[in-house]
Amino acid sequence: MTFVNQAEEVMGSSVKVLGLLAAILSAMTVLTSFGLSLTSVTQEKQHCIIEQLLTCISHQEWGDGKALGLCLSSIKRLLTTCFMMAIVFTGVAVF
Repeated sequence: MTFVNQAEEVMGSSVKVLGLLAAILSAMTVLTSFGLSLTSVTQEKQHCIIEQLLTCISHQEWGDGKALGLCLSSIKRLLTTCFMMAIVFTGVAVF
């Protein structure tokens, strides 16, 4: 906590703004990941892809693959968001 208080004294309210920005970007990442998972399942149901896949593989393999793919996609999106936040924070710190 001491470091945060010292940073607030030095930087002023910009630390609070950066914290709020980080929270908003993190929330956007999580909500977008949930939206991606719901959209992909809905599209697969509309095109009967799930039924075709389940004739070739078991439902357990399909579920595991779906979960793994969505987790990896979410991790990629989270890392991209963190990278972009680091660029923004660096830019704010420079100016």
